[in-house]
Amino acid sequence: MKVKVGDFDTLSSLKADGTFTKSIFVKGGELEYNALVANLGLRYNINPMINLFGSFSQAYSINELGRILRTSTSDTITKLETKPIIVNNYELGATGQITKWLNYEVTSYVSTSKLGATFIQSPDRALTIQRSPEVVYGVEGFLHFTPAKWINFGGSYSWMEGITSVKDDGDYSTKINNSRISAPKVLAYVQVRPTEKLSIGVDMLNAFRQNRFDPNAKTGLYVYGEGEVPGYTVFNFKSSYDVNQNWKVSLGVENVFNKMYQPAIAWWAARDADFTNSLGMRGTFMVEYRF
Repeated sequence: MKVKVGDFDTLSSLKADGTFTKSIFVKGGELEYNALVANLGLRYNINPMINLFGSFSQAYSINELGRILRTSTSDTITKLETKPIIVNNYELGATGQITKWLNYEVTSYVSTSKLGATFIQSPDRALTIQRSPEVVYGVEGFLHFTPAKWINFGGSYSWMEGITSVKDDGDYSTKINNSRISAPKVLAYVQVRPTEKLSIGVDMLNAFRQNRFDPNAKTGLYVYGEGEVPGYTVFNFKSSYDVNQNWKVSLGVENVFNKMYQPAIAWWAARDADFTNSLGMRGTFMVEYRF
């Protein structure tokens, strides 16, 4: 990967005392990255009810280089901390068909990196990048039921956590902030087909409350990425009708009960500028013609 950047002036950031950081001139330049990464997977089908699988894969990226440059405190590109990120991903799980009408999948994963990248806020409120070893791990589970041809339903659950060694001393007691670690979620759905041409479905998303950090003892305020995130539940509706072989009409309604809630970033960012409501009830009607 190659990146070419011209000369530019950094953006000012609002500091805690109400003043702004000073914009500086940065001399441009070229950055070049290369790495050899590998992927390996194995699956063993014991019987229809138990199929085990495992994999090792590597991801390679240079993170959000643009954001690093915009708030840089260095006067030349070559001095910036822009080392690429190589992540080792390990996955182990099982899937299977328990009965004709029930199948499942359970997956656990661990991702490690010797040089992770997480955005944090400095004392002057400027966004900086924290580069340190890290471990991210989690589990996901899925169930799908099909008791009859005209109905199917199911759900999934996901949970994740992340820890980092800020001083690179083997102490992984520091949690990665909420900008990268999301709250546990439950997704449930049901879909029915009263007739061959008509399909009706409802799904539900429940995001749990996330409270992994404590606010400042003196001010009661959270720093960037560590704000408490309230939980919320949202329902969506979708339907379609095949008029004939060529024509199809569909109707969907997001946030059916017009619930007022905020996306996770509105809370964990802990910044007024990011606090906004999610969309209310919204409908979509589609007419399709197949040639």
